[in-house]
Amino acid sequence: MQTVLTKSEYASIIWSLRYALDCTRSDIAYVVGLLCRLTSRPSLKHWNAIKRVMRYLKKTQKLGLHYQKFPVVLEGYIDVGWNSLLDYSKATSGYIFNIVGGDVVWKSKKQTI
Repeated sequence: MQTVLTKSEYASIIWSLRYALDCTRSDIAYVVGLLCRLTSRPSLKHWNAIKRVMRYLKKTQKLGLHYQKFPVVLEGYIDVGWNSLLDYSKATSGYIFNIVGGDVVWKSKKQTI
């Protein structure tokens, strides 16, 4: 059975994934960023990708971050991907900072220039 989503249904699901990403799930940043770019033309292929992300979230929902007391170390990482899967004209960049191994702030963004 094939499910066809309207643009508004697709956008609603994507924004729900964005909420999870922004609040607690930095591990889905890249794929949600890709799916966000496709809200104007969702297809069955994109719906299948959403279902895969949802299965991943369900399977990993009991996992959590465990902080150590000492030593408190702040680490930061950045990356730029010059070869995007969907658009070779713009880079995707991101950063993540963590304290004692737990993510505290992150962002992934397609560059505008």
